[in-house]
Amino acid sequence: MRITAFLVIGLLPLFVPCLYAAEVSVVVLRGHRNGANSAAFSNDGKKVVATSEDGFIRIWNADTGELLQTLRGHTSNVRSAVFSPGDHAVVSTSNDDTTRIWNAETGEEQQMWQDASYLTSVLFSPDGRKIVLTGYTGARIRNVQTGADLPLAGHTKAVLSAAFSPDGTKIVTASEDGTARIWDAESRRELQALQYPAIFHSASFSPDGTKVVTASNDHTAQIWDAASGKTLQTFRGHSHWVCSAVFSRDGTKIVTASCDKTVRLWDADSGRELQKLEGHTGAVWSAAFSPDGKRIVTASSDNSVRIWDVPSATILLE
Repeated sequence: MRITAFLVIGLLPLFVPCLYAAEVSVVVLRGHRNGANSAAFSNDGKKVVATSEDGFIRIWNADTGELLQTLRGHTSNVRSAVFSPGDHAVVSTSNDDTTRIWNAETGEEQQMWQDASYLTSVLFSPDGRKIVLTGYTGARIRNVQTGADLPLAGHTKAVLSAAFSPDGTKIVTASEDGTARIWDAESRRELQALQYPAIFHSASFSPDGTKVVTASNDHTAQIWDAASGKTLQTFRGHSHWVCSAVFSRDGTKIVTASCDKTVRLWDADSGRELQKLEGHTGAVWSAAFSPDGKRIVTASSDNSVRIWDVPSATILLE
């Protein structure tokens, strides 16, 4: 279903009373019977994959909203799923303590591993040869062909998410221990520990790999210099936990998702809030840009996934 709304973006400084707003077209993807946990575009931007507490993974056409596939096999809450680099496969992890790889076209399960620990996220490496798993016992790199695991050792509490740098040479992990750690993907050596007095829900790299953006339970998101570990920018405005934060593909914007039911778009350099996307009626667990940066996909506890088409702001009133 497609809906259209006008969203208030903000006021200019006190003596310039201009109201900014944007007409936002939203495609609502329905089908999950319980809360949606994660959503991500395919690498070509043509599809969306989403996971849910109902135990199913669903793949939609990102343009029409048509349901293309329902991946069945998990027996509990599916926490995370993403496409492989070539979009031919999907990897997922669930509270049923399994990690599975699926054929994205047919929906057939191709591979399954039994995992002993409670897992929180999974993703492919840029070359598709490895996956990184995070969970209550830490993070590890798995060889897709052999199933062999190598740990990323250092976190002292649950690791909630991970991301590769675009060139695949580094990994960043976000943890409840108040650190986001950057690792050499080959040697697994810790390169940097980003320290913060809060829980990190997510961490991901900028397109050039020089920065990291994190989402925290103190209602903020942060940009860090990946080499020095210095905080470069802090985004304030959410009234509840920030559950995810990612860069746009050109590195100029950040999108954040929050338990306050909103999604917000920010200027990465200035930290200025550009837009607040409202419409979800439950916590928003994840938000991600399309490859071309023109759309955002979100997953919420209100059982829905939404694709937002957000054009540039226009002046409506002077």
